[in-house]
Amino acid sequence: MPLTDRAQRLKMDTREALLANLIALRRQRREAIRAGDGASVDALQADIDKLLDLLDDLSFLSLEALEDSDELRQTIAELKQAADALEDEADNITTVAEALQRSARIIDQGIEIIGKLKQFIPLPIPS
Repeated sequence: MPLTDRAQRLKMDTREALLANLIALRRQRREAIRAGDGASVDALQADIDKLLDLLDDLSFLSLEALEDSDELRQTIAELKQAADALEDEADNITTVAEALQRSARIIDQGIEIIGKLKQFIPLPIPS
């Protein structure tokens, strides 16, 4: 496995571990709230805040690496090309049937673009 793949895998594993701990801490915090244990609630909230800061740092590092990647540059170039093609298509529409047909192609291109961008979208943070 190339070094960049290992680094990416490590970032993903770290993110997954942070998210798992975040979920556990939030669960413990809810239980402490139910039990009326204010000191534990405050300590758990501090730990949750630290984990959220770590997730932010990890996201920033991932974005920095992503900005420097050839893959992102290629995806951006493809997006620009697709946007230009969409403008050209819009200029050539003359009938409703043609508009629907070209709209279907545009939607297909949009789905393809979203598929390419999916790999760059960070994982959501569960509540």
